[in-house]
Formats: sequence, structure tokens, C-alpha cells
Amino acid sequence: MRYPADVAQNTPNSSYSIFSESGFHWQNDYSNGPPFPNPPAIVGVPGTSSNIGNSLNSYGYSGMDTGIRNAGTVSAGTRIAIRVMDLPPGYQLSFPGQVYSNVAGLPGNSGVLVLTNTNPQGAGDFSASGDTLLRRGDVAVYEVLASSFTAFDQADVPVTLVYEGDQVDPSAPVVDFVGVSVSYAPFYDPANDPGNAPFDPNGAPIPFPRFVSSPSEMTLFPGAASQSSVQWLKFQTGDPGVPGDGITVQAGPDPSGVFRGNIYFVPQPLLSLPGMTDGFTATIFPTGGTAVQGVTFQMIAASPTGCAGVGWAIGGGGALPTAVVNGVQGTVVSLQQFEFADEAEFLNRASPFCNYNPQDMSVAFIYANNPSGANVLSIDAMAFGLGQNNVPK
Repeated sequence: MRYPADVAQNTPNSSYSIFSESGFHWQNDYSNGPPFPNPPAIVGVPGTSSNIGNSLNSYGYSGMDTGIRNAGTVSAGTRIAIRVMDLPPGYQLSFPGQVYSNVAGLPGNSGVLVLTNTNPQGAGDFSASGDTLLRRGDVAVYEVLASSFTAFDQADVPVTLVYEGDQVDPSAPVVDFVGVSVSYAPFYDPANDPGNAPFDPNGAPIPFPRFVSSPSEMTLFPGAASQSSVQWLKFQTGDPGVPGDGITVQAGPDPSGVFRGNIYFVPQPLLSLPGMTDGFTATIFPTGGTAVQGVTFQMIAASPTGCAGVGWAIGGGGALPTAVVNGVQGTVVSLQQFEFADEAEFLNRASPFCNYNPQDMSVAFIYANNPSGANVLSIDAMAFGLGQNNVPK
């Protein structure tokens, strides 16, 4: 679908806003010439304007074309871009193809926004896309096809969090934080286009108008750690399920090959922490009533562009608290947020342009020790939850 050609709006004291996105303009006297009668009767201005055949133009004297012929014209309606910022691996957000707007305090709908296919800058001909699933980094662009011209419209875009695979899989990664950013479109990136030039570094035209890419961020699906956010982990060596179900797993090797020995429990998938704001809690249930005196988590941090990947160990030990599930006793380890913030600060002092933060961190593998210092080599289950003392019941 393409837009109809813009028709000149060149009658003083007339308002075409009730059926047009464009402003005062007159590109030519042919395909974009004035309507007849001019202005159209719907504008409600008595009388007509004569067509004297002179469009707005720049003849390029002194080698400079002002581009006045395009002033006031549009290539699209108002567009709203929603970028998925924070979304754990394995999840998608479902965006509806059509959203209705309304005026606060008034019944009924006053307008409609339609999800459209666009290029990476949010520009291009209107092309309705229907309901769409997006991953982290993807952008949904809604175009306003109709709205109130006498009051401010408002619209809520209902999105659905979807797990890729079995949507009720209890081992799916914990999701306590999903973030998006909202801006106008089309847009440009001031970092790559500092002079607001009409062309990008590859010589392609940048969409016009060009809104600065400085979006407002918001959090969807916020939630403090709770019983519902506790998950039972799977590992590279198998799925132990829950305590007391008769299924156990053995420790295995470090998948990177850096560390020796079959003493590591490697979460599958990687245990990412995008929603961590208050540390996390792990509860380990060893087999045979083995006591646990220390648990260590090998952490890694996502590597921003141009930055090295980093890893370090963090853990807890000593007289650790316990929890009992299905008659099986487990050992509880809670790590606080400041421990991860301190590590991020250390990394950023060493690499000040990398901007590491706790939400970029993941648990690569876990190992535990009994009171004699020997490694725990078999477990009945292991639970994980964001927040402090977030233990299974």
C-alpha cells in the first residue's frame, strides 16, 4: 500500500488538519496541485482560492536549492516506535497489529494505530504487519491512521510475554523485568549522524523528519522476587527435577575447558540475570544428606562491543541456613546486590568505556563443598530465585 499523492494546501486561514498530516505546501501544479474547489468544502472556509499556477520552488541560484517545494509535505502519518530493550533469552513479546486510541473521560474510540513494516530507521511506505513477535533489540512501529483533532488522544499497547517453546515450562528462565523504550519514528542516531546530515555514512538518505533517538524507557512486567519466581534448574548433565523425586544429576566438566575436574554443575540454558535488583538466592539439595558448607558461582559478563569477556567467582560459606522441600534438606545461599555492583565498578574502572552492569551478568557454572572441603558431586535438585531468602516451599 502506498499513500495517495499530497495535494497542495495553499489557502490562507484554512485548516486541513481534520483529514491531513501535512501542512501549508504546494509542490507543483500537476500531480500534487491544488484541489478543486480550493479549499475543499469540508474545510468550512467560504469561497475558493484561484489557481495562478505558481508552486513553491527554489531555482537554485548561487548553487543552493532550499528544498522549499518539500516543506510541509509528509511521507507518513505520526509514527510511534517501541524498542524491546530487556528480555531474557528464550522469550518474545507479542505486539498486536492494531490498537485503538481514546480521549480521556470520553466514551468510545477516537482513533487507531496500526503496526507497520518499516526499515531499521522506522521509515518506509505503510504496510500493515498484523500481530508480531519480537525479540530483544527488535522495534515495533505503529502509525497513527486516525486520531481526534480536538483533544489529546491516548492509547495503551497490550503486549504479551511469550516463551519460545513450551509456554508453561517450569524450567524457563526467571522473568522479573522486561523493558522497552518509546520514541517517535523515523529516527536517526546522533552518535552516527552528529551533524544531522541528510545522508548516512553509506550515502543513503536519512528519513525526514528525523527525530533524535532519545527514547523514554519503561518497565513492563515488574515484580519483586516471589515464590512464583523460584525455578528448578536443569544442568548440562541432566534434569534433576525437584527434591525427593528419585532423580539426581552428577557434576560434570567446565564446558570452557579452563578448569579441570568433573566437579561443576552447568545450568542449561545459561542463567542470565537481566532483572536482578536485589541479588539472588540458590538452594542446593545434595544427595544422601550430604552437608554443604560452601557454594561458589562462576560468573561471566556480557561483552559490550569492543570489550573483552570477563569472568570471576563469587559465593557464600560457613554456617549457611537450610530449607526442607518434600522431606529433603537443602542449603541456602543468598548473594546481595552490592556484591555484583562492586564487581561491575571494578570492571568499569579497568575498562571505563565498557559500561558493565549487574544485569549483564550470568551464572556459567556452580560448584559446592562439604565441611571437609571435598566437592559435592551429586545433587537431588537446585532452586534459583531473584532476591534475598527466596527459597522454595
